[in-house]
Amino acid sequence: MNVVIENHPDRTVTPDQIDNQQTSDLDRSPSICSNAFVKRGRTLAIDYGSKNIGLACCDELGVAVRPLASIPNRGLRDLLKQLKQALDENAIEYIAMGMPLNMDGSQGEASRQVQHFIDHGLAALGLPIAVVDERLSTVEAREAWTAMSARQQRRYRTVDSLAAAFILKRYLEES
Repeated sequence: MNVVIENHPDRTVTPDQIDNQQTSDLDRSPSICSNAFVKRGRTLAIDYGSKNIGLACCDELGVAVRPLASIPNRGLRDLLKQLKQALDENAIEYIAMGMPLNMDGSQGEASRQVQHFIDHGLAALGLPIAVVDERLSTVEAREAWTAMSARQQRRYRTVDSLAAAFILKRYLEES
């Protein structure tokens, strides 16, 4: 494994060079980072529904995932306004959009609605959008929801944000 020098992506050092301290020409480099390919930046996951939109975000390194309060779906204009607010409040750089595929992998009516939302709504926000297969995320979220206390359930309002957290977790594991 080679190590990429931070702020010098075109320069690498082998483990032998580090062990043998053959890095004298690199001593002025800020630091050595072995995981230069880690996707950095806060990501917002969205679980689109006709009644509620579930949201979840992660930290800059994609380690901690937390559900956010869901947003009632009251139309595109209101939804985009509330999403923009969530993006700003959480310093979001990427969007992971859940795509509700059928169990056989085909697209149904729900997938077409999500694609329309991406094309006519999310694209206007100007952030990179990754589409994530969300099959069974709602099932996982319902199981977690039933294990929560009433106080925790009130905090998130609906199971949709937990589904968004599972979507984000899947996205981070796959990317």
